[in-house]
Amino acid sequence: MNRLFRFLTACILAAALPVAAVAAPAPLTEAQLRDALANHPDVMLDFLRDHSEELLDIVREGSVLQRHKAAIAAWEKDLTVPKQINVRGHAVRGDASAPVTIVAFSDFTCPYCQRASKEIRTLMANNPDKIKYIFKAMPLNNTGTAKLSAEYFAAAALQSPEKAWALYDLFFDSYDVVTQGTPADLRALAAKAGLDTARLEKDAASARIQDLLEADIAEGERLGVDGTPTFFINDLVVRGAVSQDLFARALSMALDATSSSRR
Repeated sequence: MNRLFRFLTACILAAALPVAAVAAPAPLTEAQLRDALANHPDVMLDFLRDHSEELLDIVREGSVLQRHKAAIAAWEKDLTVPKQINVRGHAVRGDASAPVTIVAFSDFTCPYCQRASKEIRTLMANNPDKIKYIFKAMPLNNTGTAKLSAEYFAAAALQSPEKAWALYDLFFDSYDVVTQGTPADLRALAAKAGLDTARLEKDAASARIQDLLEADIAEGERLGVDGTPTFFINDLVVRGAVSQDLFARALSMALDATSSSRR
C-alpha cells in the first residue's frame, strides 16, 4: 500500500465514514476507496484542502520516485553502449587509477552546473579512490565570462592542475561574481588560486587552449549533450543537477559494471 493510498484511506476514515465506523476501522480495499470518493466528494474536498501541504508532499514524492525509476532504466541501457571520451590534455581530479571516470560537460555560469558541482564534490569526498573527475567546458555563451572562465580553467591546468582545481572551486563558489562580474573579477579569483595571471591571460588566448575548448564542444555534440550539466559516469549518462542519492546510485551501477567486466 503506497503512501497516497494510505493518505486517502485516512481521509475516508476521518471524514466520510460514520463515527461508529471510525472507532474500529477495517482496512479499505481499492474498490471501497473509489466508492467512498465518488459518494462523498464534498467532504473529501474539504479534507484535502485542510491537508493540502501533506498531499503536495506525497505528489512530489511520487514524482521524484518516477524520475528515479526512469533514470535507472536509462542507465541500464547506457551500460550496453560503451562511450569513448577523450580525456587527454585535461586536468584530473582524484585518483588517476580510480575505476570510475566522471566526465562533466558543464559551464561555470550555469546555475544547475553550480548546484551539481557541490553534489560531485560530496560524492568524491564520500568515495575516495573510486572516482577520477574531468571537467569539459560547454559555455552557455561564446562571449563574456562564460567563455573566459572556461578559457581560464583550461589555461590554469597548464600551470598547475592543483591550482586549476582551486580555480574551479572558486569559480563555482563565487557564482555571482563569475556571472555578473568583469574579466578583472575573474583575474582576481585566478590570483587568489595562486596562478600567474599574466601567463594565464596569454595561455587562455592561445591556439592550444582554443583548439582544446572547440574539440570539447564538438565531442559533447557528438555524444548527444544537449544541455549542461551532463555527466558521463563511465558509460552512464546523467543529465542535469540530480540529487546526491541518484549520483550515488549511478556510481554504484558503474562500479558494479566495472567489477563484472573484470571477472
